[in-house]
Amino acid sequence: MAGDGEFGKTVKAALRSQKMSVRAAARSTNYDHAFLSRVLSGRQRPSEKLAKSLDELLCLEGLLMELFRSMNDEDHERLTAVSSHEVRLDARAVQAFSAVLTAQRRLDDVTGPGPMIHPARAQSEAVRRVLRDASGKYRDDLATVFAEHV
Repeated sequence: MAGDGEFGKTVKAALRSQKMSVRAAARSTNYDHAFLSRVLSGRQRPSEKLAKSLDELLCLEGLLMELFRSMNDEDHERLTAVSSHEVRLDARAVQAFSAVLTAQRRLDDVTGPGPMIHPARAQSEAVRRVLRDASGKYRDDLATVFAEHV
């Protein structure tokens, strides 16, 4: 969903744009390759220290940290639950979507559109699925946030 998966997709896109492998990034940041792979695939949550190391390695001017901070544990759980229809869309979920979309937009300004195409496409599909199945005031609020992002 929007949280960890987007972090991993964004980092992988930035690595590709700089022609750097996950192994090389792991070596450069002093992290285990297997651990970094789990984080980038969304199977494990990144730490703030890892996010900062990758931000510095990829020269993203603090924007990867902004994306990392845009998704706390509670927001991640909320967006996962909203996406899987376990709970209804609410104001906090709309705010969480907005924070992630804003961070992605700022990263696009630094990296250029190429590396952000796949993360942005995945995020758009996730938001569209939520919009398709939601109703009420918060649906309209999310539609506004999404329209501004697009």
